Amino acid sequence: MRENILEETQELHRGEGPLVSILLPTRGRPDHLRASIDSLYSLAHDKTLFDFLLKVDSDDPATLAVATELSAAMPVQFLVSPRRRGYHEMAGWINQLAALATGDWLFVWNDDARMTTAAWDQIISAVVVIDRPNWHGIDEICLMCCT
Repeated sequence: MRENILEETQELHRGEGPLVSILLPTRGRPDHLRASIDSLYSLAHDKTLFDFLLKVDSDDPATLAVATELSAAMPVQFLVSPRRRGYHEMAGWINQLAALATGDWLFVWNDDARMTTAAWDQIISAVVVIDRPNWHGIDEICLMCCT
């Protein structure tokens, strides 16, 4: 048996920050970004359970403007850096955002993704905080994220 695998009975204790940090690299699609974040924010029951961390390119003024606007209205922070090699650096962006995240759980999200489940944050909270650290395969979560 591998030692680095969580036992099913192991508890994951809730931290001090948000439950979920949503990591969202984006470029050149400010309307998509706004719609994606709005789908998550508007369908959440408890807006204190999550925050957004965006990666925005420094040469993308339209997306920077939307990120600034969103950050004034909801828990949005954004990392601005030069474009360099574009999407070939996606893993690096996710790692940078993850290093800044304060949530207990990380969601890698995309600006073309839309949340369609009302109270999605409550479903996640009930599943991951109560007693099930291994959530993959749990209908409530997989119906929301894995399809």
